[in-house]
Amino acid sequence: MTSLAIIEAVNIHLPPSEQFHLGRWWPWTTFELLRAYRRFYPEEPLLRRQRKLIAVIYTCTLAALALFWFDLYILMFVAVVEGFWFWFVFFRRPDD
Repeated sequence: MTSLAIIEAVNIHLPPSEQFHLGRWWPWTTFELLRAYRRFYPEEPLLRRQRKLIAVIYTCTLAALALFWFDLYILMFVAVVEGFWFWFVFFRRPDD
């Protein structure tokens, strides 16, 4: 729901030809959306909420893997991959 709110918030400021649509979504579209959102909303209220929600999801995923006695190497691999993705998408600031 937060992702949809981000899309709506950005689309309000864009002309119809440049708006984001879920039917035309590519992996790099997420980065373009976040760049546009940061441009229009420098205080990033929805991104802060989304960061918190994804951190909870990652924590629950790792806890579930630990509860089902997955190997420590699998837990470490999942934690590193999820952590890198989380940083890459939400905290890295590409040069504009």
